Amino acid sequence: MSGELRLEGPGIGNLVASLATLTESAPSADFAAIGGLAVLARLGGAHRVTDDLDTVATQHGDEPTVVEAVIAAQGTDGALNGTKVDCIAVGDVPAAELSAEHLPDVEEDRIFVLAHRWALDTADELTLVAETDGTIVARVRCRFAPPRRAHPRSPPEEPQQAAGGRRWSAWGSRGRPGSPGRRSAG
Repeated sequence: MSGELRLEGPGIGNLVASLATLTESAPSADFAAIGGLAVLARLGGAHRVTDDLDTVATQHGDEPTVVEAVIAAQGTDGALNGTKVDCIAVGDVPAAELSAEHLPDVEEDRIFVLAHRWALDTADELTLVAETDGTIVARVRCRFAPPRRAHPRSPPEEPQQAAGGRRWSAWGSRGRPGSPGRRSAG
């Protein structure tokens, strides 16, 4: 998917402006937008309100991701321009190259790791333009995760979710056994 998409709706301008702030300082190859804003981009319109920015980013060893580094340098309390930013850190091995020893033992955790690494690996660029009353208020070119395909298996009873500016980690780094998605203060 490539091109330009215009969105108009409550809060869209701030979300797009916050993502623009992030992309100005973070290499686009190392992160992608996921979650609500990515869904809006893929559906081609603002059908519901989302007020946070969800991302997935490569983590190299124990270093912070580029998203975390930008938030630490330019953000306040896990937010950029007043928008809460959550980051799921994934290892630096592409999903297609992950072997069993790089993945958690628990099936749901393996799926979590693979799904988020796959989202980063398959993300492609799109330009989002936020408008208010026909006036452009923000524009950003960024990588967005593709929609996930339906899976016949039902989701786990307690899905993992990021909340309150926390970060979920989904490992899969070379030479390091995969650990389950875990929360840490971010």
